[in-house]
Amino acid sequence: MRRHPRGWLVFAASAVACALVAATVFFIATRNPGNAPAVAQTVTLVPSTTPGPNPFTETVASGTPGAATPTVLAKSAALRKTLPTDRDTHLLVATGTIPGLYGGSSQLHVCDPPKLVNYLKAHQDKAAAWAGVEGIEPAGIGAFVATLTPVLLNSDTLVGNHGYQDGKALPHPTVLQAGTAVLVDATGTPRVQCNCGNPLTPPVLLDLGTATTTGPAWPGYSPAAVTVIKPGTASARLTLVDVANGTTYQAGPGSDTVLWAAASVDTAQPTPWTSTITTSSDGRAWTKASAIHGESVYQLAYGNGIWLAAASRPWETGRTTPPTQLFESTDLRSWSQVASLADHVSGLSYGSGTWVATGYSVSTGNGTLAWQSTDATHWGVAATTLGEGGPGLQHLAALGHGNGQWLGVVADPAPPAATFAAALPAPLDWTSTSTDGRTWKKPVPLPGKATGAAVAYGAGTWLVAENKWVPGSPGTNQASVALSRDGTTWAVDPATGIGTNSFTAAGYGNGTWMAATIPSPGSGSGGTAMDSATFFTSTDAKKWSAAATLPHSVQALAFGTVQAALQTTPAPSPSGTDSPPASGTASPAPGVGSALANGNYSMAVAPEVSCHASTLNGAVLTVGTDTSTLVTTSGTRFTGQVVRQGSSGFTIEQVTTADSSGKVLGIKLEGSTVADGSLSGEGHAGRGAVQGPGAGQAQPDCHFTFTAAPTHAAPVPPAGPSPTASPTPPPSPSASPAGSCTPRTVLGVVNAHQPASKALTVSPQDIRCSGSWIAAGVNDQANRAQYTVLLHRVNGIWTRVDRQGACTANQVPPEIRQLACNSN
Repeated sequence: MRRHPRGWLVFAASAVACALVAATVFFIATRNPGNAPAVAQTVTLVPSTTPGPNPFTETVASGTPGAATPTVLAKSAALRKTLPTDRDTHLLVATGTIPGLYGGSSQLHVCDPPKLVNYLKAHQDKAAAWAGVEGIEPAGIGAFVATLTPVLLNSDTLVGNHGYQDGKALPHPTVLQAGTAVLVDATGTPRVQCNCGNPLTPPVLLDLGTATTTGPAWPGYSPAAVTVIKPGTASARLTLVDVANGTTYQAGPGSDTVLWAAASVDTAQPTPWTSTITTSSDGRAWTKASAIHGESVYQLAYGNGIWLAAASRPWETGRTTPPTQLFESTDLRSWSQVASLADHVSGLSYGSGTWVATGYSVSTGNGTLAWQSTDATHWGVAATTLGEGGPGLQHLAALGHGNGQWLGVVADPAPPAATFAAALPAPLDWTSTSTDGRTWKKPVPLPGKATGAAVAYGAGTWLVAENKWVPGSPGTNQASVALSRDGTTWAVDPATGIGTNSFTAAGYGNGTWMAATIPSPGSGSGGTAMDSATFFTSTDAKKWSAAATLPHSVQALAFGTVQAALQTTPAPSPSGTDSPPASGTASPAPGVGSALANGNYSMAVAPEVSCHASTLNGAVLTVGTDTSTLVTTSGTRFTGQVVRQGSSGFTIEQVTTADSSGKVLGIKLEGSTVADGSLSGEGHAGRGAVQGPGAGQAQPDCHFTFTAAPTHAAPVPPAGPSPTASPTPPPSPSASPAGSCTPRTVLGVVNAHQPASKALTVSPQDIRCSGSWIAAGVNDQANRAQYTVLLHRVNGIWTRVDRQGACTANQVPPEIRQLACNSN
């Protein structure tokens, strides 16, 4: 699903090939002549909590993921039973790339590769010895380490370890205990022990039953359970098991960025609302990453390298529980609609290789529904009832996954009266669990008789964040937390520090509990319950401290990973690099693209607006060195100046006197460039949009957000008629943003408007992409038909557009026009 520049692919392919050859040679060469096992060997046993003798560096291990859960231990034991045994040494032999061989944590880093590189750069004597073990030059250490992936050993593993003594790397066979953090190459071969920096190589094969051992043996150590790793087929990503909850996820070279993501909505604004996705690494400084326009996002979840958002449009149906749209992202910047469900989703989580969504029927307003999907695109109903007992009208609201099971909070879906209580979930005082998302156990009552607003799992503990409305004049909220180790037996504690705030979302990540709250009406917030959000953090889920405040209510919160290759720098603010931070503690977000480039751009505006007969959606923006023009689809020409700010920010002010009243009209664009060279930001249009002589009113007439994709045409001078454009050579099919030029993106958009169908297919050869446009041929196998679709990315969301209209308006880039406009 992720694409990288071609140069990276060439480098990665070379590195993978070299790693595969080197690892294969190592493994073959380490058996003694005649294939006889080595004898008279001393093997060092190194527990996961110690570096072992003669460490090369200070520790570069990071984070404390904790002991593997019983579910993970059982999975690892089951995997070992499937492994072949070496006939001479009786060692279990595992291929390095098999899914689940290694563990990790999707919630924190287990190793710090840059720290290792920096240490060796500062100690050149050690660097020379270290590089010699790995068969590289000291100058190549950084490039070599960049190809390695941080993992945790799920089994006791025999490795060729190398300590540092007297200026040399000394080899010694070592068994590393399960739970040790290591760096592995593309073939899954261990290369570095993180808590000491020691270089690792495939070991000499020996019989541990007869070998002499030194060092402390840990409980459960057995020579018969020790694994030796042989290289697998080189892969850019490995499938790891999260030791905290047993779910699988994808990881690759480098230090993937772990982030909190929150979805907030300003409900005071006119509909359609816009959901803002905001991110933070620590819960204190929050940065705008993207926006999903025309949608109210109320669920966020992360799993297997994918962020999934559930959203609705209550203003369209007049219902508080309308149908659901599902949006997907890999980088939290660009979102694509991948599915649509006719019913209301109130819980969303990923675990054990499966997405599970829970909710209830829109048509009946009650009843339990659970859906399942393995790819986040194709969904099927998994359950319609809960176990017997519990409340009469049941549905699963808040949902979480941990330790091999899903846990949902059971609610009566009947909405409360239109009071402040309507801003909170219905009374939720029961829980139900499932190991497969289909069969749910009999609901168990929660003590405290409060409203369960959110579910989270972390550090071996289930948490239900509860609100209890205390009537009064004014009334207030009493926050509490229900905690359980097994999801069945619960204890309730006061949420100390939350005060009278009410929980709206909660999660666990990077060793910390996080909760989003809203103030209650009696808290001095101006009488509006949903006017702001305060984040609280805790290390024990009982005592909480305020971390940050956002201006609008947060409806969803999740913790996950953004791949390092995608998250090169923090995501930009949709309002530009000089926009105010999201809270008093947040910092303005730098842009992620290069400096604003001269040339032509095709604008897309959301919502589509028309100001003084000047249609902005589809307008052509031409950027010069200091000046610019903007020609709307109605032919009105604006001219003005360009001010570049920082590495990627800009402000463009343009005016025209084409208004029938003879007054000056203005358009002001503020934003930044993004990674694919397109522009993104906010705009203002009207008589007061631009300051200066003749600008007129103090306030603009309308506001909008925009994106502008390069049209690959030569720059147009800022004044006078436009010369004939000279198109540049067509870009490669991978030129669309964030690796979206894929069949998955196309099918996700097509299926979003109809029941997901596996009969629809798209071949990579039938896709053409340019900037924010995709043209693709779709094969409808069920109806034996073929047709072409045209997609356009507006504010990070791919949507299907009218081909004929776009072609007639000459909006389609020339690189894809042949397929988009000259096919059926």
